[in-house]
Amino acid sequence: IASGDSDQHVAGNVLLRVGHSGSGLGTSLELAAGFAHSGGDTFITSGEGLSSGQVTISSPAATQSGGISVQTGTSDDSSGVISLATGDALDGSVGNIDISVGHSLGQHNEGALSLVGDKRVGIVTRSFAQGGTSIEIASGAGEESGDVIISSGSASVGHAGAVSLRGGLSEQSLGGSVAISAGDSRDGEAGSVAITAGSTQTEAGGTVSMIGGLLLSMSTHSRNMHHSGSIEMSTGKSDAGTSGGIEIHTGASQAQNA
Repeated sequence: IASGDSDQHVAGNVLLRVGHSGSGLGTSLELAAGFAHSGGDTFITSGEGLSSGQVTISSPAATQSGGISVQTGTSDDSSGVISLATGDALDGSVGNIDISVGHSLGQHNEGALSLVGDKRVGIVTRSFAQGGTSIEIASGAGEESGDVIISSGSASVGHAGAVSLRGGLSEQSLGGSVAISAGDSRDGEAGSVAITAGSTQTEAGGTVSMIGGLLLSMSTHSRNMHHSGSIEMSTGKSDAGTSGGIEIHTGASQAQNA
């Protein structure tokens, strides 16, 4: 099925659709490649040109709009891969990949965005009608849960990227907190929290800094009313054995002034 070419004007469109139904379910439209030992491929591409056309796959607006499902088939061996990528750019900027959930004008919670592997890693974001989007990054549950690794890439010449973890700014209420805690354990040993600066073979090693929040005020009268943030270091409570200790010491040095 093809429309004719046009040398000077726009070529004709091709519209493939099923008829309307007065009641009940609408008629389905199925596009399927041929069956064989290795099944045929299905290609959906936009037209070529100096600026290629767009490809839009959407369900129409309705009282309850329909869903869109993209998935590979089950397999006795290895299931198929879904690849989502933008094209390369020789000179300009490469395209973005935007994945977002819709907004709700009512009081109900908005949609959720979930990226979940097979008991390995999941990223879940939830939007709420009266607030911003919450983001939860968690490994999948199982007999052994998966790891969550957040890291910047390596750099061969320049500076490696930084990783910033911070709470949000609040104009009138409390700023967002940052909590780092290890997991509990019912029968085994609870998890640990390790904060370690980077090592180097030539220059000085990295520094670990813990700084309480500053009090920023333009009024001298507020000095007696407010104070800067505190730093508290304490071990956990023990109901049976001895509670943990706190050790603060410097590292060994091969030089004379240790």
